[in-house]
Amino acid sequence: MSGATASDANAVFQGDAFQFKDGVSGKTNLRYLTFIGHRQSANPVHLWQLRMAAADGSGNVIISINNPLNWAGGANQNLNTPICCWYAALTFPSHRAGGIVGGDAFYIAMPQLPEQSPFDTANEADPETGV
Repeated sequence: MSGATASDANAVFQGDAFQFKDGVSGKTNLRYLTFIGHRQSANPVHLWQLRMAAADGSGNVIISINNPLNWAGGANQNLNTPICCWYAALTFPSHRAGGIVGGDAFYIAMPQLPEQSPFDTANEADPETGV
């Protein structure tokens, strides 16, 4: 990555979140694949930095991708194309995100908010499961 202040020791902090940029010349837009069928989704690829990273004298920052991102095929493939040099990543523009759930998933309910604006609420129960 580039654009940091030269020799900035605090260019990237642990926990910083990034999203791969679309429209990089000569590169396919990175997308997650669906859990079932391995079809390309609309979700751009995100990553979280697990360690701090410093900028070099030119303002370039090298980060390690620690997420289990797999493009090589097989049952664990979750990317549409390999990640290689010259892909660009930006900090998150928003909190929009997607998730993949499989197997015996566990869900948690949040307590009901007060019956007042702006917290208008409703409760419903599924007749089959009681949830």
